[in-house]
Amino acid sequence: DTPAATTWTVSLDLDGRLGPGTKIAPPVSATLYGRPTGLARSALVHVQGKKPAVEAGRALMAALKDHLAQPVELAKAEAQQLAQAGSEGMKDVAPKVAEHLQGALDTLLLLDAESEFASRMGTQRVWYEARGTLRVWDAWTGEQVTQVSATVTEAGLGEERAESAARESLGRELAGKLKQTLGL
Repeated sequence: DTPAATTWTVSLDLDGRLGPGTKIAPPVSATLYGRPTGLARSALVHVQGKKPAVEAGRALMAALKDHLAQPVELAKAEAQQLAQAGSEGMKDVAPKVAEHLQGALDTLLLLDAESEFASRMGTQRVWYEARGTLRVWDAWTGEQVTQVSATVTEAGLGEERAESAARESLGRELAGKLKQTLGL
């Protein structure tokens, strides 16, 4: 329960090791600096790599750019492990990935999204619905920090534009809800 930003000084007790030689040996100590964890060092993982999740993910990361120092790029194998870990498996997988990345990663954003045709208005105007859930995990503990969900409907000229608009809107909506939930 020590705050992460605490500074520790660790000293080696030489009395027991060197006996009378302790007086001539220089003191041995090191200072360890903690740092707070948070969204600044995050990686986005798309569940199953679905296309809607990828497009929504781009919009999500763009909407969170002020809170992310530099999104962390994960190796494909690590991203697949995290995407398939599930809630219970995350406690085992996430800390291993965080340890492997040696402090570059603090937070995992796990995005699951899908989109589908909603309706048509006239000959060209199309409505698409996109739904998604964003789960935020502490990479060091594998504990879920929070979860936000959203459903949006957007229109466009033609199915491709409408679906793309819905996916991007979903990413922005999830980012807004995450900011609100985390008080950013």
